[in-house]
Amino acid sequence: MNQFWKEKPIKRNLFTLENICKSIYIFVASIHLQANYLGIFICVLAMIRKRQFQNEFLFNLIYLINLSFFPCTQNLMYALPIVLHFLVGINEYIKLREGELLKTCKIFVGVIDDSKNYMLYFRCQYELLLIPLNIVMIYVADESWTLFVMHILFCLTKYFASDMMKLVVKFMIKSINIKSVIRRILRISRIL
Repeated sequence: MNQFWKEKPIKRNLFTLENICKSIYIFVASIHLQANYLGIFICVLAMIRKRQFQNEFLFNLIYLINLSFFPCTQNLMYALPIVLHFLVGINEYIKLREGELLKTCKIFVGVIDDSKNYMLYFRCQYELLLIPLNIVMIYVADESWTLFVMHILFCLTKYFASDMMKLVVKFMIKSINIKSVIRRILRISRIL
């Protein structure tokens, strides 16, 4: 008998409900409907189940609360970081449940296990890349500067609390070739 079945029934049921809701969230977010409130509910359920309020679900909660104020965020572009985290969570749930569910989802579990670290790394990259994308969307799609500022504050908070975000920022800084950027700016200024 594995760890999942040793848990109290209420904790198992909360975990099951949480993962059913995660599946619904992924579907609803992928068809561009308002899924933020469902995501908030899932994060609260997860924090109650874990009895821990300083974890990745807290960042999800902050992120989703920020998004829930803006109707322009009802699309997969903004939901992708949460979808990636929920996919990893569903995978963990399937592995803990074992039995027929694991046999049925064997390929899914294998793919997610193989790419779990990459998915979480990409999630942090994507959250950072949403910053310049928000600037573009402000001019192209009439989005809000408030969303932009709130997202920067979210990324700063996550940077100071998450080792993965620190790793991503360090890699992004190293990969930017400052000399090449300065040369391009100088070339453009000569042309003007």
